[in-house]
This record gives sequence, C-alpha cells and structure tokens, in this order.
Amino acid sequence: MKIIVTGGSGRAGRFIIEEKVSHGYDVENADITSGPDQGARFVAVEVTDFGQVVTVTRGAAAIIHMAAIPNPLMAAEHEVFRVNMVSNWNVLEAAEIHDIPKLALASSVNAIGAVFSKAPGPGVFSH
Repeated sequence: MKIIVTGGSGRAGRFIIEEKVSHGYDVENADITSGPDQGARFVAVEVTDFGQVVTVTRGAAAIIHMAAIPNPLMAAEHEVFRVNMVSNWNVLEAAEIHDIPKLALASSVNAIGAVFSKAPGPGVFSH
C-alpha cells in the first residue's frame, strides 16, 4: 500500500515515516526538503502547488498530510494562513480526484487559539 506523507521531513513526519516503513508500507516523503533516509522515497513537492500535489498523490492508497508552517511566529500571519489553508485544500482535492479513501490531516492547539492567540476565547484555557 502506497502512503504519501506530506511534510515527511518535519519533526512529526519523520516519526510517521519511520512507523509506516517499519510496518512494510511503501512510503513517499513529499516535502520541499529531504529528511534522513528512512526507507521512504523523497519527492520534492511544494504543497501550495496544486499540480504538484495531484501528481505526487496519484496511485496512493492513503495520504498523511503533515506539511504546514507549524508555528505562526515563523512567518507573517497572512503567509501562515495562505500556506496552511491552500495546502489543506490541495491535499483534499487531490484525494477526491484520485479517489483516495484514507486521509489524515494534522492540526494543533493553535487551530483553536490555545497557544499563540493574543486573547484566548471562552473555553480555551481560560480561567
């Protein structure tokens, strides 16, 4: 079974690739930079480029989407939003185009404003 891991060179992606390869899966690391050789093929992919995402996901049975700007302080707010939202859309659309039945999307507590929010809302770690 071919699994695509976007952002496989990142902190979490490396562990995911290691786990999947150890269980005999055919894994491709789709990222902008290569990581350590863990038995996965590296394919240079810019996840904000729809065509590249559609191409790399062809023939996959599953996608684990980890590619993102993980910390909102790493880039301007509009750039974090653009990269993270466009890459999510590209992966979801590619999964639909290729009829890929298994898809995992990563997120973090930042999605609900728990860590980097200027003023967390009610119910988000408020007192």
